[in-house]
Order: sequence, then structure tokens, then C-alpha cells
Amino acid sequence: MIEKQLFYNNTNKKIQMYYDLNYKFYNSLDDMRYKKNISIEKVRIKTHLAQLEYNFKIIKYTLTSFYISYICSISFISIKYSNFNLLYNILFILATLAIFCI
Repeated sequence: MIEKQLFYNNTNKKIQMYYDLNYKFYNSLDDMRYKKNISIEKVRIKTHLAQLEYNFKIIKYTLTSFYISYICSISFISIKYSNFNLLYNILFILATLAIFCI
């Protein structure tokens, strides 16, 4: 965790100092990154992977909603035009949704 604190230097100008939990002070976050030997590429890769994961979740939820609406429409059509009883069709809907959730 990084804390930021304002100090006054000799000319009474506010300067920002950053310090970590070991209370080592740094002039900037870049200075901290270099002294702690943290590469910016690791940060970029993690950010890129997080963006890909977010895009994948959006695609997954979109396909899930289309699939559920498809199953429901087929089920309601089968309820309307079939000679089976209503309980069988409701069990069919629940079974297909359960298979999808697994």
C-alpha cells in the first residue's frame, strides 16, 4: 500500500512524497517503481489480461441470454402445440436450464 503525504521543502513549496509500509520515502511513483524494481510491462500485461477477461465476460453473458431466450421460445412453442401435459414441458424447461448451468 502506498501512502501520499504533503511536505514543505526549504522554499515553502508543497512537495508530494510517497512512502510504502516500510516508511521509505520516494519523490514520485516512478521513483518508487525503479527503486523497488517493478517493471511497467508487468502492469501493462495485467491490465491487458483484465481487459480481455472483461470482454470475455460480456460475450459470455450475451451468448447466455441468447441461449436462454432460445430455450424458452422452443419450450413455449412446444407447450402451445404439443399434446403432452404442462408438467412434462415445465420439467423439460428446467432440465435444459440445469444442463446449461452445469
